Amino acid sequence: MLETNKIYQQDCLEGMKQLQDSSVDLVVIDPPYSSGTRQASNRSASQIPKRGEKWAKAGIVWDSSFSSFGLSVFMNTFYRLVSQKMKEGAHIYTFIDWRHYPLLMMSLENAGLFINNLLVWDKGMYTLGGNYRSQYELIVFASKGKSRRLNTTTQGNVFYCKRVVNGEHPTEKPVELIKQIIEYASNENDLVLDAFMGGGSTAIACKQSKRNFIGFEVNPDYIKIANKRLNQGTVSEFTLPKGNPATQESLICVKEENQK
Repeated sequence: MLETNKIYQQDCLEGMKQLQDSSVDLVVIDPPYSSGTRQASNRSASQIPKRGEKWAKAGIVWDSSFSSFGLSVFMNTFYRLVSQKMKEGAHIYTFIDWRHYPLLMMSLENAGLFINNLLVWDKGMYTLGGNYRSQYELIVFASKGKSRRLNTTTQGNVFYCKRVVNGEHPTEKPVELIKQIIEYASNENDLVLDAFMGGGSTAIACKQSKRNFIGFEVNPDYIKIANKRLNQGTVSEFTLPKGNPATQESLICVKEENQK
């Protein structure tokens, strides 16, 4: 059995086999997929790498070399296994982009998981590029069987939160975005699983919201970053974005001060 509140350097498909069946209250994941827009942060707009080139500082080759077919095969296996570990009614939230969410939804259905909604994370700013510059990311909300009730009735399916700038992981998610999802979809002392822990945002959000977590990450450098962030704590500054039509409860914009 695995100890809680630890990040394990292990392939999640192997690590999850050590979890007790029907023990996980919530799953939050950002699986590795090639969006075709990732670029090294130290390059100018004129030096954007071609589709499929890995991040200069990422260190995980498979993160950007997954084909659509490879991603589909991997996620089919992942969702079947993680479903066994989830409690009945438990939620699973998967970050994905517009190119791959149809494949992801098929993988969820193949594993017998129920798709409840497609959430949108509005990052408040668009990226480099053309053809309507990207300003959002998708989050597929699914569950094992009928989903447990959310701890809120006022949150819409659009989350407003500034993206992390100059983070220590190439696809780092804001802690407050993850924290709000966790607080809506679980209770204190519940067990949260993140099978692709990366820079540790999910672990920090769990610590701040009094949830237990188990994480898997294959890159030892990212585990060091995550543990450093966990040990030093994270200070967040909340600001309400102009023109935000959502309620005050959906305020999740954050500027993290300990990520540089």
